[in-house]
Amino acid sequence: MMELNQDICEHSYMNTFYLCHVGRDKICEKMVAEHTLVYVLSGEMDVLLPEGRKVHFRRGDAAFLRRNHKVSKEKHPSANGEPFEALFLHLNTDFLKRFRKENHIAVPASGGKRITRQNVFRLNGHPFLKGLFLSLADYFQADTYPSKELMESKLREAVYVLLQLKPELTPVLFDFVDQWKVDIGEFMEETGESASEVYLKTGFKNLSHFSTAFKKEYGIPPSHLMEKVG
Repeated sequence: MMELNQDICEHSYMNTFYLCHVGRDKICEKMVAEHTLVYVLSGEMDVLLPEGRKVHFRRGDAAFLRRNHKVSKEKHPSANGEPFEALFLHLNTDFLKRFRKENHIAVPASGGKRITRQNVFRLNGHPFLKGLFLSLADYFQADTYPSKELMESKLREAVYVLLQLKPELTPVLFDFVDQWKVDIGEFMEETGESASEVYLKTGFKNLSHFSTAFKKEYGIPPSHLMEKVG
């Protein structure tokens, strides 16, 4: 059980289901290591996009956050003082690989550059989504943890809901290539961004690791590429 009288607290089941409670404004910035579904139970949340836009979420709204990128979120109580509370559901890569194999899912070509490079997807309200997340919310009020098998059944339900409500997410959901391997050289030539701007967006912990991996993949350090662009 989680005490909800604190300003900020978080509770999780096996690093898969999270309930986040924030009683005051909070900005957080972290890597999204695995695909994540978010459902706002109360309060409000703004997700900041690289181009400077904000995507606003409030009670009943849901989102899909793509893995391997850094995301900035601003969590706020609502105008009437309700604290921010949201459920976060991680869909890890190993589970998705098994799901795809067991269900013989054919992954179509991606829906163009816009969706392949998009990291935050708003999910329109639907009874399937609401039912899934409200059933998860009940677990945090229970006296016992759900079994591993029960948790996996909820993960499967989440994927089935995603595939039915937003089938264009299929190539994103089942993309198991490390993001830096998706022609980062080309990405840097389109955007003109430096290695210090790109490495966090592509899932690397530090600039040195990114530079070493880039040189191994392309035969030149990223600084040489920027010289060519310049």
